[in-house]
Amino acid sequence: MNELAEILFDIKKLCTRKEWQKEKSNIIRRRFKEFFINDQLPIKRVEIFNEIKRVLNNCLSRSEFFDITIISHSFRLKLIEIFIETKGEIVETPVLIHKYILDDKKTYEFGEGFTLKREGLEKLRNILK
Repeated sequence: MNELAEILFDIKKLCTRKEWQKEKSNIIRRRFKEFFINDQLPIKRVEIFNEIKRVLNNCLSRSEFFDITIISHSFRLKLIEIFIETKGEIVETPVLIHKYILDDKKTYEFGEGFTLKREGLEKLRNILK
Protein backbone atom coordinates (compact mmCIF):
# COMPACT_ATOMS: atom_id res chain seq x y z
CA MET A 1 0.00 0.00 0.00
CA ASN A 2 1.34 3.42 -0.94
CA GLU A 3 -0.31 4.76 2.21
CA LEU A 4 2.31 2.90 4.25
CA ALA A 5 5.25 4.52 2.48
CA GLU A 6 7.69 6.63 4.42
CA ILE A 7 6.62 10.19 5.24
CA LEU A 8 9.18 12.16 3.30
CA PHE A 9 11.11 15.04 4.77
CA ASP A 10 14.24 16.92 3.82
CA ILE A 11 16.82 16.40 6.55
CA LYS A 12 18.63 19.56 5.44
CA LYS A 13 15.51 21.56 6.26
CA LEU A 14 15.08 19.84 9.61
CA CYS A 15 18.54 20.57 10.94
CA THR A 16 22.04 21.75 10.19
CA ARG A 17 25.01 19.40 9.94
CA LYS A 18 26.29 20.77 13.25
CA GLU A 19 22.95 20.09 14.98
CA TRP A 20 22.90 16.56 13.54
CA GLN A 21 26.46 15.85 14.71
CA LYS A 22 25.61 17.05 18.20
CA GLU A 23 22.11 15.58 18.69
CA LYS A 24 21.71 12.83 16.05
CA SER A 25 18.17 11.42 15.89
CA ASN A 26 16.92 13.56 18.77
CA ILE A 27 17.00 16.68 16.58
CA ILE A 28 15.22 14.83 13.75
CA ARG A 29 12.38 13.70 16.01
CA ARG A 30 12.04 17.17 17.56
CA ARG A 31 12.01 18.97 14.22
CA PHE A 32 9.75 16.38 12.56
CA LYS A 33 7.20 17.11 15.28
CA GLU A 34 7.54 20.87 14.75
CA PHE A 35 7.13 20.51 10.98
CA PHE A 36 4.15 18.19 11.51
CA ILE A 37 2.41 20.57 13.91
CA ASN A 38 3.04 23.57 11.63
CA ASP A 39 2.02 21.54 8.55
CA GLN A 40 5.40 22.15 6.89
CA LEU A 41 6.24 18.60 5.78
CA PRO A 42 6.29 17.92 2.01
CA ILE A 43 2.98 16.06 2.48
CA LYS A 44 0.20 18.00 4.18
CA ARG A 45 -1.25 16.75 7.47
CA VAL A 46 -4.70 16.35 5.95
CA GLU A 47 -3.26 13.93 3.38
CA ILE A 48 -1.35 12.01 6.05
CA PHE A 49 -4.61 11.53 7.95
CA ASN A 50 -6.50 10.57 4.80
CA GLU A 51 -3.85 7.92 4.16
CA ILE A 52 -4.11 6.68 7.75
CA LYS A 53 -7.87 6.36 7.36
CA ARG A 54 -7.42 4.40 4.11
CA VAL A 55 -4.99 2.03 5.83
CA LEU A 56 -7.32 1.49 8.78
CA ASN A 57 -10.39 1.07 6.57
CA ASN A 58 -8.45 -1.49 4.56
CA CYS A 59 -7.60 -3.29 7.79
CA LEU A 60 -11.24 -3.15 8.89
CA SER A 61 -12.38 -4.70 5.63
CA ARG A 62 -9.97 -7.61 6.11
CA SER A 63 -10.18 -8.14 9.85
CA GLU A 64 -13.40 -10.13 10.16
CA PHE A 65 -11.49 -13.18 11.35
CA PHE A 66 -7.94 -11.96 11.94
CA ASP A 67 -5.88 -9.49 13.88
CA ILE A 68 -3.80 -7.29 11.56
CA THR A 69 -0.11 -6.49 11.97
CA ILE A 70 1.08 -3.18 10.52
CA ILE A 71 4.73 -2.63 9.68
CA SER A 72 5.90 0.60 8.09
CA HIS A 73 8.45 3.36 8.52
CA SER A 74 8.76 4.71 12.04
CA PHE A 75 7.13 8.15 11.72
CA ARG A 76 4.29 6.74 9.60
CA LEU A 77 3.76 3.89 12.02
CA LYS A 78 3.87 6.18 15.02
CA LEU A 79 1.27 8.52 13.48
CA ILE A 80 -1.04 5.57 12.81
CA GLU A 81 -0.60 4.49 16.41
CA ILE A 82 -1.27 8.04 17.67
CA PHE A 83 -4.38 8.32 15.49
CA ILE A 84 -5.71 5.08 17.00
CA GLU A 85 -4.80 5.91 20.60
CA THR A 86 -6.31 9.41 20.42
CA LYS A 87 -9.38 8.13 18.51
CA GLY A 88 -8.57 10.67 15.79
CA GLU A 89 -8.16 13.62 18.15
CA ILE A 90 -4.69 14.28 16.76
CA VAL A 91 -6.35 15.49 13.56
CA GLU A 92 -7.68 18.56 15.37
CA THR A 93 -4.96 18.74 18.01
CA PRO A 94 -1.63 18.01 16.31
CA VAL A 95 0.39 19.02 19.40
CA LEU A 96 -0.63 15.65 20.86
CA ILE A 97 2.30 14.29 18.87
CA HIS A 98 4.57 15.45 21.73
CA LYS A 99 2.96 12.98 24.11
CA TYR A 100 3.73 10.02 21.82
CA ILE A 101 7.02 10.88 20.13
CA LEU A 102 9.76 11.76 22.58
CA ASP A 103 12.87 13.53 21.34
CA ASP A 104 15.24 11.16 23.12
CA LYS A 105 13.44 7.84 22.50
CA LYS A 106 13.52 5.77 19.33
CA THR A 107 10.01 5.27 17.96
CA TYR A 108 10.40 1.71 16.64
CA GLU A 109 13.21 -0.71 15.92
CA PHE A 110 13.85 -1.54 12.26
CA GLY A 111 11.21 -3.99 11.03
CA GLU A 112 9.08 -3.57 14.16
CA GLY A 113 5.35 -2.92 13.96
CA PHE A 114 2.22 -3.43 16.01
CA THR A 115 -0.86 -5.62 15.84
CA LEU A 116 -4.39 -4.28 15.64
CA LYS A 117 -6.88 -6.53 17.36
CA ARG A 118 -10.20 -7.07 15.57
CA GLU A 119 -12.10 -5.68 18.54
CA GLY A 120 -10.00 -2.52 18.60
CA LEU A 121 -10.53 -1.90 14.90
CA GLU A 122 -14.29 -2.13 15.33
CA LYS A 123 -14.14 0.70 17.87
CA LEU A 124 -12.53 2.91 15.22
CA ARG A 125 -15.27 2.41 12.64
CA ASN A 126 -17.12 5.63 13.60
CA ILE A 127 -14.11 7.93 13.34
CA LEU A 128 -13.03 6.46 10.00
CA LYS A 129 -16.12 7.66 8.13
